[in-house]
Amino acid sequence: MAVQLANWLRVENYFEREGDLNIDPLTQMKVIKLLYIAYGRFLAATGNKLFSSTIVHFQYGPLITEVHDKFNGKSVLDIDKPDKEAMDDYNLVSQDGEIADLLSKVNEDYINYNAARLSKQTHQPGSPWDLTPDRQVIKDQLIFDTFKRGIEE
Repeated sequence: MAVQLANWLRVENYFEREGDLNIDPLTQMKVIKLLYIAYGRFLAATGNKLFSSTIVHFQYGPLITEVHDKFNGKSVLDIDKPDKEAMDDYNLVSQDGEIADLLSKVNEDYINYNAARLSKQTHQPGSPWDLTPDRQVIKDQLIFDTFKRGIEE
């Protein structure tokens, strides 16, 4: 599911960039950060996971292993026209209004942030990432507690 959500963001960002050349390309690091924020918002709002893929403490912040593995070796994810898989995932995710709205809002809120700026945000002292040992799974309770307070780190 996490890869389908990443593909939704890839397609959305591709079309946003066609209309506004000032929007930065979507990097693997940024898509993972956006999905982490969407996961935190969804968890805080519903008490449910947005996807089942694990989120791990990694040097550059929270890492969604499934997405990292899928796009391993690619830094920019939306430079080319979306392929069939990405479009199919986009259409599938778009059928769930709640999730599409969530992703759209996260993308809109952070469209002008680059991955480095988002990284600083997730690296704050006391953040779920900061409180989790290297290469360990970040516990949902930490994410829930942080996002429930309205803090997106």
